[in-house]
Amino acid sequence: MKKGLIILLSLLLYSTLSFSQEDIEPTLLKADTTWFKESIKFPIGFAREIPYKGFGDLRFAPGFTKADHPELWSYTWAWCLDNIKDVTVQELEDHLELYFNGLLGLNSEENKLKYQSTVALFIAKDITENTSKFIGKIKTYDTRYTKKPLTLNVSVTANFCKNEKKSILVFRLSPKAFDHEVWQKLNAVVLEKPGCDF
Repeated sequence: MKKGLIILLSLLLYSTLSFSQEDIEPTLLKADTTWFKESIKFPIGFAREIPYKGFGDLRFAPGFTKADHPELWSYTWAWCLDNIKDVTVQELEDHLELYFNGLLGLNSEENKLKYQSTVALFIAKDITENTSKFIGKIKTYDTRYTKKPLTLNVSVTANFCKNEKKSILVFRLSPKAFDHEVWQKLNAVVLEKPGCDF
């Protein structure tokens, strides 16, 4: 009886540990400990139309939710995407529109006729053969903190990892102009591993 109980407990412990390890995604970003952290998996619950597989790692500035704070809506996130070897401007624009329409509830029956997010990006530069940078603007409506139209400046760095058959996209967003000091804080949030080995 004791032996059977020990085996049963061992199996339960093993299955719990295995399940827990499957649920834990690796961290992509490192940031100041005052920044709030969140993880997401694809498909994203509020934007299931975005056709990626993988996960996201997000970091929110301490003033992200405060309507009168310079860090309002300032955050950085990284998406680790499976089997994506390239991303176009059009795909990024479409997926960011889906993301913000879903995040802010603009695709609801009540809001979709009044407000929709629009994104305009352009390629800033090809940094290397496997890395590109995009910058632009997202125009949307803040249904959360200010209840007003919201324009976010955005920069996206896309890293294409051939060996891993993954891409890492790093997004930095803020309503503040690119020369505002909040961008120094956003740019200080970096990939934990700058290369593609993760």
